[in-house]
Amino acid sequence: MTTDLSRLETSRKQQQSFEQLGLKSLGDLLALSRSALSRRFDAELMNRIAQLNNEKPFTAPRFQPGDSFHDLVQNPQGIFNKESLLFPMKTLLQRLCQYLVARQCHCREIEWHFEPLIGESQQMQIQLSGSQNNWSTLLMLSRLQLDRLELPRSVEQIILHADQFIEAPMAVFNLDLFGDQQAAQQSCELIDSLNARLGIEALSQPVLNQDYLPELASTLATPGKPIKTAANKPLTAPQPLWLLTEPAPVQMRNQQLYWRQPLTIISGPERLCGNWWQAEQQRDYYLACDNRGARYWLFRESANQRWFVHGLFS
Repeated sequence: MTTDLSRLETSRKQQQSFEQLGLKSLGDLLALSRSALSRRFDAELMNRIAQLNNEKPFTAPRFQPGDSFHDLVQNPQGIFNKESLLFPMKTLLQRLCQYLVARQCHCREIEWHFEPLIGESQQMQIQLSGSQNNWSTLLMLSRLQLDRLELPRSVEQIILHADQFIEAPMAVFNLDLFGDQQAAQQSCELIDSLNARLGIEALSQPVLNQDYLPELASTLATPGKPIKTAANKPLTAPQPLWLLTEPAPVQMRNQQLYWRQPLTIISGPERLCGNWWQAEQQRDYYLACDNRGARYWLFRESANQRWFVHGLFS
């Protein structure tokens, strides 16, 4: 009980009262009778004394981590090469992962700042296709992108910032009894690695559009970003995987379809309508073949009865 009373969380007025009474330690205060203490001090101090004597439970507010993570490492002597940056970066990422565990969340993006003693600072962002809370993966991605960054001659301060988080239960992949979760995780890691090494502008992925016309039904988008798509009406007839860049006009010779050679209709039609809110387009799609058995995907426009080859089967 030799703890100095100045460390007790009380008002300045009560600290002055301790000095006037000659009370210097916690033991001096607890040696007085409760009746004497209650006459001289308020109920808050009496409650604190009861907690110190284990007569009342002590309840403190739960610790809540901040909404964002911001930490730094300083080196007054300066860091002169990229390899030397990896150890302090590893330290900061480990602190970030401790923060993520405390908040029970994963991060979607981290941001590095490299501050020199003299000159302009440099920064880089690590954008993730999925959520992460693994410091070794984040360090690997940071190292890959660091190779493409031109740093100042000497870095004195390294700053790590993160504020894009997602709750841990939503961050994991949807559990599927027959799904390959390991393959999905490896796919995200591959996208992140290519992004860090080449830049996100070098990557793209096919996505579905809200359009029935085959040439407008899909497009390329940046991988990893959520995209709103609608399920298009599937064609019941066979269709080729690859389409021509532009539909090629088909000639009509003596009532015979001709594109490089005579074509014969095998099946069809199947009608598709698109852009009804602007200028409606109606097409009737057919499967055709030539005299050697090669298959072609044709359509006829309802408006002008013109024929086009749209795709080739392998």
